[in-house]
Amino acid sequence: MKKALLVNDLAGIGKITLHTASPLFSISQIETALLLTTILSSHTGGFTNIYKDNYTEGMQQFLAQWMDLELNFDAVVTGYFSENKQIDLLRDYLEKKLPNCPLIVDPVMADNGRLYQGFEQTYIHKLKELVAKANLVLPNITEACFLTDTVYRKEGIDERYLEDLSQKLIDLGAKKVVLTGIPFSDTIIGMSYYDATTQELHYYQEEKIGGHFTGTGDLMTTLLAICHIKGLPLEKAIPNMMTWMNQTLRYTLTHQTDLRMGILYEPFILELVGIINQLLKENVS
Repeated sequence: MKKALLVNDLAGIGKITLHTASPLFSISQIETALLLTTILSSHTGGFTNIYKDNYTEGMQQFLAQWMDLELNFDAVVTGYFSENKQIDLLRDYLEKKLPNCPLIVDPVMADNGRLYQGFEQTYIHKLKELVAKANLVLPNITEACFLTDTVYRKEGIDERYLEDLSQKLIDLGAKKVVLTGIPFSDTIIGMSYYDATTQELHYYQEEKIGGHFTGTGDLMTTLLAICHIKGLPLEKAIPNMMTWMNQTLRYTLTHQTDLRMGILYEPFILELVGIINQLLKENVS
């Protein structure tokens, strides 16, 4: 069975990050280990009076124990870090214990043209160091712009702009690039995929579902990390995962009274397993 180390925050309420990733990895037959970066009473999207435990000291103690263990993983998947030191801790562990382990990086730090509160230029630099080692990096457009010192566009995004952003991330050291949440128009959203080996850009579009959803980026990162670890071609996996996720968003709009609680993907888990199994069959034949 494949094994993955998931490095991210954990919220008590709201289906984001590890709350979403851990069960989906399990149903996809990938065993997981968890390295927490932050513990929150809820995610930060719309809630107040949030308890937040910056878990740097705990993370340090986790890794101190793991240094004495012979742990092996088929991939390390990273998400949110609360401070620069956490990135340094992980990089040190990877260099000493898992130097050849594939790295999947979701460089969580920004959206809509702005850095999230608390992040500065030094944090961007630290994430660039992770991206340089990444087999797969999955930024949104804003994060890709910060990582590559590119002017952010909210509209007028075309194939040339996407290819330029992707190539700059490849130049940093990443091997494969997926750009997420691309606003092609007011009604169309999409993704793109660029591989350093083929130097071909693929992009995909779907109807934008109205409503402010929490955790869509986390969910898509999880789905594509699973596909990548299983060796599935991302150019085929991405459109399938986009269609599946849009189905869950439509269902959520009609059945979830509080969108802060996250996406209702549970009724579609068997369908997801079927999609992944079908992609695996096609990849073998």
